[in-house]
Amino acid sequence: MTSRVRGFSHVLAVLLFCNVRAFAQYDAAQELSFLRDAYNRHDKNLSEYLLGELAQYRNRNLEPAQAAEAQFLMAKVYEEKGEKHLALAAFLKTAFLYQQSNWAQESNTAARKIMLEEEPYKRQTEKWSAVLAEAATPDSATQGFFNYLEALARLESAKLQLEIAQHAAEFHANFPNDARADIVARRRADAYAKAEKYREAALSYLRLDYLYPESALLPYARYTRGVILTKELGDHKAALEVLAQVTTVHAQSEYASSAQFMLGEVKREKTKDARGALVEYRKLVDTYPASEHVVAALFAMAAINANELKDYTAALAAYDEIVAKHQADKRGSEALEKAAELLKDKAGDFNKAAEYYAKIAEVYPLYEKAPDMLLKAAALCEEKLQDTKKAADYYNLVVSKFPEHKKAEEARKKLAKLQ
Repeated sequence: MTSRVRGFSHVLAVLLFCNVRAFAQYDAAQELSFLRDAYNRHDKNLSEYLLGELAQYRNRNLEPAQAAEAQFLMAKVYEEKGEKHLALAAFLKTAFLYQQSNWAQESNTAARKIMLEEEPYKRQTEKWSAVLAEAATPDSATQGFFNYLEALARLESAKLQLEIAQHAAEFHANFPNDARADIVARRRADAYAKAEKYREAALSYLRLDYLYPESALLPYARYTRGVILTKELGDHKAALEVLAQVTTVHAQSEYASSAQFMLGEVKREKTKDARGALVEYRKLVDTYPASEHVVAALFAMAAINANELKDYTAALAAYDEIVAKHQADKRGSEALEKAAELLKDKAGDFNKAAEYYAKIAEVYPLYEKAPDMLLKAAALCEEKLQDTKKAADYYNLVVSKFPEHKKAEEARKKLAKLQ
């Protein structure tokens, strides 16, 4: 090839390269103009295509004004499709993430309109008013995104949960080193759980173990994961391991007593380990005496001893412990009644059963069934023990303690019959 030909080829290559570069140069304003025109066709058959295009355009980290308009147009597409909950989420995202844009106020107004018309928002007026007020507060992009996620969670809509999970993932992608990443991870897991996506929820809670091992949210994440494993996924072995981890590693956390109670529940109801359940319930009662689960644990212990192990003495001790240590609990009268029925129906001790029935009226005189319990005590003495004197004593207690009660007249008739 001659030098002249080689020179011509070089010039041609340069010209072609320059033309290609000029032709391929991206124009964000022109693309937005195209998307705007596509939206203005209002063709519902193109909704999914348009949503995808708008999302890609918004995610290219363009000028805030351009991204804001794309986000707003996405909300309008959802609204025209009749997907009001997704439209609400998209309008709120515009308001929170692009507060300084021309579309923020229009999005705020559109979101308010949906909230006034749709369930469950129209029953949460104070809550969503606060949510919209937060959106109007100028702040950083990171804070705006975080506020947006918190706002969606506060609205407590089942139809927004997968949106929360999706946007939480987006937050992690955009701000992986944010100090609130563990909070967002919890929101993501909670959203999956509320959407009944239990496998995704369990893995999302486990994510905190791997990425945020020092997070204060770890006890909650582990406890909730343990509950999901046993109740929703049927993996009782894994649940027992996770719940035990909460009681040992996080023994001082607010979730420790609940985890300890769940250990008993899983062993009793799922793995059918009655004696193992007794150990777990006993540990709860002794370790966390102020726990809200203690009385339920004692009832469970009584039921296991009475029905499965036939240890009536131990069952009675559990009922007695409820009344002795937790007398203020409204289930105390139930414990005494169950103890009386145990003595009457299984142990055959009618005398002691009558005493327990009578004790209900003594310890819980305001209990609505207290007069009936005294009548039951009297009936046992009269019919099973043939002890008319003791029966009369119980009938007299009905009359003296509850003279205006409708059962008092029944007691008077019984006394007259005895005499």
